[in-house]
Amino acid sequence: MSKFCDKSNCILSIKDSFVFNYCNQQYSPTSIIPHFHDVYEMLLFINGDCEYSVEGNIYPINHMDLILTNTKELHTPLFRSNAPYERINILINPSFLSDFVTDSYNPLSVFENRALGKQNKIDGNTVLKHEINNYFSLIKDALEANNHHTEILVKTLLVQMLIKIEDTLDLSKNYYSNEKVSAIIRYISENLDSELNYETLSRIVFVSKNYLHRLFKQQTGFTLSEYIKIKRISKAKELLSKGISSTAVAHMVGFSDYSSFFRAFKSLADISPSEYIKQIYP
Repeated sequence: MSKFCDKSNCILSIKDSFVFNYCNQQYSPTSIIPHFHDVYEMLLFINGDCEYSVEGNIYPINHMDLILTNTKELHTPLFRSNAPYERINILINPSFLSDFVTDSYNPLSVFENRALGKQNKIDGNTVLKHEINNYFSLIKDALEANNHHTEILVKTLLVQMLIKIEDTLDLSKNYYSNEKVSAIIRYISENLDSELNYETLSRIVFVSKNYLHRLFKQQTGFTLSEYIKIKRISKAKELLSKGISSTAVAHMVGFSDYSSFFRAFKSLADISPSEYIKQIYP
């Protein structure tokens, strides 16, 4: 286990599979850009002055609200002021709980069994009522103990918490969204192999290109071109992990030539497609 702590940040981790991060810092409104991870994320919001955007849907967040995101969901806090942003993040590699997956149950299903950007938030009152927040403290204590049973204790506590979360999920709509942006996001997800540009997308929702640019950026934190590139590379990673050649994948996710795909992939993943494949199949 590794540990790094200072006055405003404490990171505890088990190899590259599990990270517990407490952070209490000030941020400017644009200091955290929209992003996604190759891991599942749980964010326990403690204090701050912000909302949370997931796939263009915006969640008001309050003390002890819990946000869940999976490996395909672009997300970011939307800061309304420079007030300190205090939260706990838990990052979970999909393989971390593989020993607990059975034919009838996968504890990580709470991250996957829903539409993108939907039902990402568990209300703080629910978190407190069912004492879900206590598991964060217990996991932190187990990590700080750093003994021979730390890893198995963290895993069992995490599974217990995920089961409790699944039992308390609120399927009501607890976010607000823009119908035009939602329509664009659906169209992009379903047509990554096609040409996607402002002209085509603005016609779909019957608005001007300039208006669509402003609306999409306001709702998601991304420009359309940024969002499309990120979604294409995310899909490319998924296809590469299935053993499909990088040349075929480039065309399957909408790149007209391999060099453009290579540059886009390396700019977002920090490694080339071939290096990414070697990580999966060493």
